[in-house]
Amino acid sequence: MGRERMSITMLSILLFVAFLILYEFDVISNSKKIPDIGDLEEKRQMPKDPITSLPWQISRAGIITCDPSRYEYDICSINGPNVLSPNISTFFAMDPTNSIQSTPSIEKIKPQPRKTLPHIMSKVNELTLISGGPKGPKCEVQHNFPALVFSTGEFTGNFWHDMADGLIPLFFTAKSFFHDQDFVMVIDQSYDYWINKYRDLLHGLSKQRIIRMDQETRTHCFPRAIVGLIRHGYMTINPNWLPNPMTLHHFHDFLVKTYGHGGRNQHTVSHQPRARRRPRAVFIRRHHGRVLYNYAEVKRAMEETGFEVIEFEPTMETSMHESYAIFSSCHALIGVHGAGLTHLLFLRPGTLLLQIVLIGQDNPAKNCYKTPALEIGLEYIKYKISIYESSYMEKYGKDSVVFKNPKSFLKGDSIKEYYDLYIKNQDVTLNLTRFRPYLEETYEKAKDLMDRLP
Repeated sequence: MGRERMSITMLSILLFVAFLILYEFDVISNSKKIPDIGDLEEKRQMPKDPITSLPWQISRAGIITCDPSRYEYDICSINGPNVLSPNISTFFAMDPTNSIQSTPSIEKIKPQPRKTLPHIMSKVNELTLISGGPKGPKCEVQHNFPALVFSTGEFTGNFWHDMADGLIPLFFTAKSFFHDQDFVMVIDQSYDYWINKYRDLLHGLSKQRIIRMDQETRTHCFPRAIVGLIRHGYMTINPNWLPNPMTLHHFHDFLVKTYGHGGRNQHTVSHQPRARRRPRAVFIRRHHGRVLYNYAEVKRAMEETGFEVIEFEPTMETSMHESYAIFSSCHALIGVHGAGLTHLLFLRPGTLLLQIVLIGQDNPAKNCYKTPALEIGLEYIKYKISIYESSYMEKYGKDSVVFKNPKSFLKGDSIKEYYDLYIKNQDVTLNLTRFRPYLEETYEKAKDLMDRLP
């Protein structure tokens, strides 16, 4: 009898290994080409799937259910007890009958919501979810709360990506699946920088200890798990695609609740009598890519217009509390298109955002900053530079395709070329005569805001 049981077990294991091999072959042979960024810009405006097909409405028929149809992300649900083996990046759904099934169910997922960027996703670890087959490993750490599993992957160290690809999707996924219930964050490819910088925000979402898969050796058990994060596009959220309709306002309120209790930074406080006060404008400074060559002259023009100017050059070490104190007390935010403008999330409704947009940056400028700015109630002003203000004027000449048809660089495999050309390496020298009317408009609106707010 013992030999028969052993033979059955060995047969099950052999079948399981054969299934894995066939599964991997099928995945590789049926891989699909990711659309290029030109298609991405068009399709992003439309839901790929009908509004009746939503992640939390996945059929609960199986122990593991996945939805790979989302345009931005994949998401899976383990609908019952499971055990994580971090050493092999695998979740095993625990069969309550303790039986060994001859045909296991296996799902693969990269839990970072940037499916449209294959060069990034290739560096994100793949997790395996298994139900059935050989029994999973013994549980060493038991958790009483469900798990939310995601990867910080390649998008860390840049404030826009930290928010748009990490914290905003994390916030809305947690609120959609767990409502006010606590949960355990399980983070793959975690970084000390990210954990430390955003610790207060993470603690505001969950009181449980964070599980960092790359630093764990023990197995962990959860009553259920969600693997993956919801993302609806550039720093935005569509309330129609959520079970509890929420907008970016809710995330803004979450930031206020987290950072708004501290005192203001000394650099943001005006010591002038109220009658002589000037509206405060934060001026973002950059030293690498999209450099404003005549920064000092522009700052002087801002001061001559009437602003109290606060220079701000964020780094990875800049405290979130310090940043919040600066931006939440200003009346205008001015800067060249770039990650520093992500601090618009700290601004009070009615604050002015003046974005300086370089050649070829119209879509990123709109999607990354204009849309979220309007969504949380900011005033928005766009200054689009002329070709004569671009650093490329001397290099390429006014008749170059670089100026006449930026969209021609949005084809096939040229996404990196587009990024390097228009986003990364282009610099600017503002024509102050042309720029000054935009400053004056921003000043008048900021002064009106100052009269209504502190």
